[in-house]
Amino acid sequence: MIFLRRNSEATNITQQNLYTNIEKALNKHGLNVSEKEIKGVSDNASFENEGIANICLIEENVKEIIHSVSDTIDVINFDNLNSISNSIYYFLKNYIILS
Repeated sequence: MIFLRRNSEATNITQQNLYTNIEKALNKHGLNVSEKEIKGVSDNASFENEGIANICLIEENVKEIIHSVSDTIDVINFDNLNSISNSIYYFLKNYIILS
């Protein structure tokens, strides 16, 4: 499961299209997307504060592992990582570069 953090104040069409299109790309590559509210702040907060369209993708259950002694290479799901990479490539190729 991938959590897609949406800017709750996103009212402009660019931000709305960004969310819709990245979600389509993730779904196309077999990734389930949740819009469940995520607690905490991530790198996208600076963009949100400036009103810049952005996305934040967070993998399920990462909070218990990230930045801890358990954050080692053996916990990486490489199949999932490959799907995420393919989704982002598809998104860029079909919705950004050709737009």
